[in-house]
Amino acid sequence: MHSPTLDSLHFTVAELESVQHFYRELLGFIPERAGATRQPGAWVRMRSGSSSLTFSQAQQPAALPADPRAGFRGMSWAVESLTPYRQALERHGDLSAHKHEDAETRRLSFQDPDGNGLALVEYRDAETWRERSERGWALFRQIDHVRFGVADLRASLAFYRDLLGFTLRRVVVPHGAGTRRIAADPEGPLPADACGIILAGADAVLSLHRSASGVAVRAPRFEHMGWKVEHLEACRERLADYAVDCEADRAGRQLILRDPNGRAAAAPNLELTGVQTPV
Repeated sequence: MHSPTLDSLHFTVAELESVQHFYRELLGFIPERAGATRQPGAWVRMRSGSSSLTFSQAQQPAALPADPRAGFRGMSWAVESLTPYRQALERHGDLSAHKHEDAETRRLSFQDPDGNGLALVEYRDAETWRERSERGWALFRQIDHVRFGVADLRASLAFYRDLLGFTLRRVVVPHGAGTRRIAADPEGPLPADACGIILAGADAVLSLHRSASGVAVRAPRFEHMGWKVEHLEACRERLADYAVDCEADRAGRQLILRDPNGRAAAAPNLELTGVQTPV
């Protein structure tokens, strides 16, 4: 079983048009597919590089939770073959996995221990998928990482590492008034004081942190997503042209901002990390 490749993230948004404008006009994403949900409503999938984002119009926008992260619906990870994952889920006793096939893909949908929606995607034509991954604005390569809050780190580790084949890279532990990351035993147990884990897929990182309350999470606690970009300064200039506020980290390697799905009072939900220095 190979490590999965992050393929897409799915969000429910209050205003589909404003989110489309932000990602298409400001960040250069290419609309790939659009349609209507089973209930009245619209959705659009937008791609840049090897990753895509799907946005669905909320049925009752005013009823969206105050927490801006609660609009997150799930994520998809591309795999070479669904067979070993289907067998692993059957051994795990998860019989709620839903199978779906279309002309391009085979999908297996289920939930993680915190109720986050997951889909494993097997593309029927690997060459077509690779060709598609090269489309999109050159600055945006792929999703780099996704961060969640979880109720039980050990249950999440058993699910993502032992069941789905992610690799444990780092453990987050308390350090003074904050935290620090330490090297992890990929196959070993977690330290007693662990408050977070960093798991690696084939090309993206899953960062899971224990919720402060320790109470079972009833709704997905998505926090933010990060994207790898070719030239950070070019991104900064493009955002300035559209009067979008963003902040650089102390090292000048990241831009931190908020997309239209993030509430003004909440922390930024989008990080851009440069992978090259402009010549």
